[in-house]
Amino acid sequence: RRILSAGIDALGPQAGAALTAFSVLGREFRSGAALCLIGEGAPAAISSLCKRGMLVDLGEERQERRYLFAHALLQEVAYGVLLKRDKCALHASVAEYLETRLQQDGFDPARLSELAWHYSRAEKPENAWPPYYRAGVKAAEDWLLAFAAEQLRHAREGFERCQWATGIDGIGPGGSHLKNPLEGGETIVNAA
Repeated sequence: RRILSAGIDALGPQAGAALTAFSVLGREFRSGAALCLIGEGAPAAISSLCKRGMLVDLGEERQERRYLFAHALLQEVAYGVLLKRDKCALHASVAEYLETRLQQDGFDPARLSELAWHYSRAEKPENAWPPYYRAGVKAAEDWLLAFAAEQLRHAREGFERCQWATGIDGIGPGGSHLKNPLEGGETIVNAA
């Protein structure tokens, strides 16, 4: 870990900041998400990090380049360098980007789950539980029952965090119809 941390420090301020920002995206990420985090400097930063062996270019998929941290521990160490407030802000930026992408690309359960995860890491449970819920319902419709149960469990936990933190039930005015499915959805999926 110390060697990797020293390697990140040796990158210089711009490349080091880019690498740590990209770490919130996980081990593998797409160029669009990287662009949302650091702006127009993303392509140059990615190119530099690929040349230095920190990132691997996985090629293009769905008209967007994909990248991989060269080692899982590198991504973990880079993420660990970030302050909590910076992690929250970066996760919130990624969540906003993913919201836009979901509206363009459609709402598949894995993308909804990714969106919810970023909201959760941004410490916004009020924004995290609804996509977890939608991911669980969609996954159950597609007979992905284990995934559905996991997403519904996350939705229930996020909902409970909202209730605990605010003293209210976390459900907006038109959403009271979701309360019972949140409580019973996980049980139904687990029983199937």
